[in-house]
Amino acid sequence: MTQLSKEDILKNNKTSDPNSITSLSLHHKALTSVSCLGDFKNLERLDLSFNSLTSLKGLESCLNLKWLSVQKNKLQSLKGVEALTNLTVLNAGTNKLKSMDEVKNLVKLRALILNDNEIATISGLDPLKELNTLGMMLFCLEIQSVRWAIH
Repeated sequence: MTQLSKEDILKNNKTSDPNSITSLSLHHKALTSVSCLGDFKNLERLDLSFNSLTSLKGLESCLNLKWLSVQKNKLQSLKGVEALTNLTVLNAGTNKLKSMDEVKNLVKLRALILNDNEIATISGLDPLKELNTLGMMLFCLEIQSVRWAIH
């Protein structure tokens, strides 16, 4: 269990200005919280894969995020990403997600990876006009109102 701090991130990136950081790789750090990331408002790319996150609280302020990986965590929901409307890639594979409701406002998404979760129904994707890649394990899925074929 590792607590992430704004000071550690700034020190590791050799800066005192959180706004100067546009990309962070925080994979394999045993992180349990990302609440300090709200100060990094210019982040465009964030890799939080292979941690122990149960919440994405703190990311709501990272409105410039375009690429986010939260693969292989312990997330039961994507609460915290709803406001990240600049996201073009979201990888939330291998978590404990039961729904994908939080992504319906992410209209710039081009790739949505949700493999190895517990999602039983695909719905609400119609507003995602730019979505061209949907990765999901296709067992026991009920597909509602999907405008293109899934292979």
